[in-house]
Amino acid sequence: MLNKFVSIIGPTAVGKTGFTFKLVDHLQQYISESDYQGINIISADSRQVYKDLMITSGADIPSNFDDHGQYFIKDNIRLYGLLKLDYTEEWSLAHFKIFAEKLILNSWQENRLPIIVGGTGLYHEHLFNDSQSIWIKPNEELRAELKDLSLAKLQDMLKEVDQLKFEEMNNSDQNNPVRLIRAIEVAKGKDKNKLLKKYNQNNNVEFKQLVIGLIDKLENIEQKIRLRVEERFENGSLAEVESLGELIRESGLNKQITTATGVKEIMSYLDNQISKEVCLEKWSLREYQYSKRQITWWKHKENVNWFEISQRDWQKNAFKIVREFVLS
Repeated sequence: MLNKFVSIIGPTAVGKTGFTFKLVDHLQQYISESDYQGINIISADSRQVYKDLMITSGADIPSNFDDHGQYFIKDNIRLYGLLKLDYTEEWSLAHFKIFAEKLILNSWQENRLPIIVGGTGLYHEHLFNDSQSIWIKPNEELRAELKDLSLAKLQDMLKEVDQLKFEEMNNSDQNNPVRLIRAIEVAKGKDKNKLLKKYNQNNNVEFKQLVIGLIDKLENIEQKIRLRVEERFENGSLAEVESLGELIRESGLNKQITTATGVKEIMSYLDNQISKEVCLEKWSLREYQYSKRQITWWKHKENVNWFEISQRDWQKNAFKIVREFVLS
């Protein structure tokens, strides 16, 4: 069986998760007639991975799925990557890459179809992609040392630590101090990176990827965001963030989790710095701005099968493309 996986992408609030579960239900009858033994859904969301942000991040787990520990399960469907980390644990593109690639390889070995769903574009793009830079964290100390150096000095420094990288850069990047500093940072960090050392590279794996993109009119997305922000605010986000704040004060700051959309705004509300209406407005605006960045990110990407969800029969047509891809 040819190694295949499906990516479901699109801006926040467009309905990716709901569509994915409908797609899986649709595929069930065909899966049972094929060599596939089941379906593994993998969440590609950088915030829903945290247990302490279940409500605020909108981690959607159907009530008829059972918690198996490593995943949630219903019949031959498994759901991975949601609520797997404590607030103190680190999660990044590199962590996701290790987690998801191993899971996809295991899925293929077990004749299970992997479906990756989520709005974090880099997560989808870097699967089985040998990009060394993702393993290297920002080095603030090094950046402070380099930020005042001249363009010529930065160029010479990069040539010294990674001549090939400098030659591979286009003229614009060679004359961009920010790009040069990042390239130096990556070159200096390669040998020290623990994640890179433990990563079992899978670049030679042959596979086919189908990318399904969902899109909607911006005014519809904005309205959906506002409605779901209000719903989360009224249904547990306050208690969730308040508890999270207490944990952070006791054991230290996790910058990643506290910058999640909604957390900062609710913390300001709980500290009586802003009103409920301002909290909802700021939270909704951040979600909306994020959705526009997601649209921009995917806009010029090739090989995405886009579906306008306000169009007639879009879901039926999307099901058909996925079904034909999976069973071919």
